[in-house]
Amino acid sequence: MKGLQAYIKGWKTLFHNKKMWGVFYLANFALAFLAAIPVSGFLGNTVGHSLSLKRSVAEFDYLFLNELMNEYTDLIRSILDQSLLFTGLFLLISVFMLGGLLTNLKKEEERFGFSIFLKGCAKYFWRMLRLTTYFLLIQGAVLFVFFSIYAAMNNGLSPFEMESEKKLIDSFMILVPIYVLVFTIISMIHDYTKIHTVHQDPTWLFNTFWEGFTIAFKNFRKFFFLYFLNMLTLFLILAIYYGVKGVFGTETMFTVFLTFLIGQLFIFARIGIKILNLSSATYLYKWTREGYNK
Repeated sequence: MKGLQAYIKGWKTLFHNKKMWGVFYLANFALAFLAAIPVSGFLGNTVGHSLSLKRSVAEFDYLFLNELMNEYTDLIRSILDQSLLFTGLFLLISVFMLGGLLTNLKKEEERFGFSIFLKGCAKYFWRMLRLTTYFLLIQGAVLFVFFSIYAAMNNGLSPFEMESEKKLIDSFMILVPIYVLVFTIISMIHDYTKIHTVHQDPTWLFNTFWEGFTIAFKNFRKFFFLYFLNMLTLFLILAIYYGVKGVFGTETMFTVFLTFLIGQLFIFARIGIKILNLSSATYLYKWTREGYNK
């Protein structure tokens, strides 16, 4: 089965290009560190090492958080603004690095090359950004449609026309699995459209955008099976992460350090799954388009 073969080849590519994995992790860590500086300074200048802060880490403390928000409203608003800025910066850098990643994956016979990576980042940045914008708009439209259906099924969500909460819950349980499936399919098409863009290197993006949909639907079973394998791998990593994290508390500095270390390992693994997904999809795309049978 080509999907399974591509999945195995994706793992080989991931470990064959450890430098690429490391570059993505360091970029994520650097951005997270910069984003944490304002929060660290705020906590140090306000609550410091108070017992209330320790309690709020161990469990949700509404009174402490409410007092903090009332006392330092302006500072918290400033930090939230900075957080939005860093979120936007993170998205832009992720899109920027995506072109370099796909360019390296396109040259499967070569190891990770930093110069090739940077050229790919610069060359495909605007095209990757436009594709991301298009698919975000599509996902937003799909979410709006499902929300509209949900509202229509529940009398416009008017509290005066609701007989009970059961109908709300029942309709939610019906629509959410369908929405998740549609969301997943669109995300899969997005990945293959990005791969198709790098391999075709078009001057005009519009035709390539629709070609991505055509290729994905013509090979839907193979593509979706591989995407399902990669999603299953991600869920397995999530299960392991939350299972291990639940063992440790946050009462001592040592357990806090262990929690931080486990979190970093999870981020490292999640980045690996992202590379695995795109590398295995690249193999399957090539075999489908160019008649590869390896």
